Amino acid sequence: MKHVWRKLAAICLAAALFVTLLPGITAEAATKNITLYVGEQIYFTDYRDVAKVSSSNSKVVKAAKDKENKKNTNLTAKKAGKATVTIKTSGGTTKLNITVKKLNFSVKALSVAGGYVLLSVKNNTAQTFDKIALGYTFKDAQGQVVKQDSELVNRVIAKKTVYVSIYVGSSQAELLDLASCSAKVTQVSHEPSYVYKDVSSKVKASVKDEKDEGNKITFSVTTKNTTNQSVSGYNYIMIYDAGDALIGVEKRSFYLDKKAANTSTSGYISKYTYPTYDHYKIVTQAYYTARNKNW
Repeated sequence: MKHVWRKLAAICLAAALFVTLLPGITAEAATKNITLYVGEQIYFTDYRDVAKVSSSNSKVVKAAKDKENKKNTNLTAKKAGKATVTIKTSGGTTKLNITVKKLNFSVKALSVAGGYVLLSVKNNTAQTFDKIALGYTFKDAQGQVVKQDSELVNRVIAKKTVYVSIYVGSSQAELLDLASCSAKVTQVSHEPSYVYKDVSSKVKASVKDEKDEGNKITFSVTTKNTTNQSVSGYNYIMIYDAGDALIGVEKRSFYLDKKAANTSTSGYISKYTYPTYDHYKIVTQAYYTARNKNW
């Protein structure tokens, strides 16, 4: 599992480095500054055979030649701190000055409805992540585990809260003690050679054609990107009861080219799932990525 995660998380890094470190360019004494987070795994390559790898502090960053691809160096962030990884290849030497930071997320179990447990995940770091892994344990009032697993969550913007609905089934949900449900972020993934820009305030969502059909609410959502960048993100449909308590969240992903708009007809709230439904609002989160000029 960890091996697959590392490979998936690092594909974009390898592609970006292909542009900045072409085979005809000498990598002698090249230096890169990288920030990683505890548990993060990537690989570095300049597309030359790796002869030797060393880390100045292997307790902070573990570095090793990839056993399957002789052009790759595997990097694993072990704990918060700093380390310099030196990579000697057939084309020269590259030094990676790596800062490893602690994971900093706040996770809460908010509600149970329609067989789903709703979790909020607040990213307290200054980094947007393409993916995070969320490990969770749900228990009943007697402390017995009802469900234990992990969930991958995409597009977690810096300083923002995302919402995750995890299905446990109606019969299992009845057993749960919400106060005994816990979860934490165990791993993250981002692209070090790119910078991430939060543009949530510049992507607008509007609702039209709303209909109350007795057992459900239907509507369409138009999402408009007002920036000059291609953006991706989510529209969160925040569902509340009459006391303004959050009882559920439905989310819809989107990708928009610059100045583009898209209308989705997938707005839907089931009153069977949310019997105490009273009203809703839409919260939009969006970001874009750009190449880091320091790479």
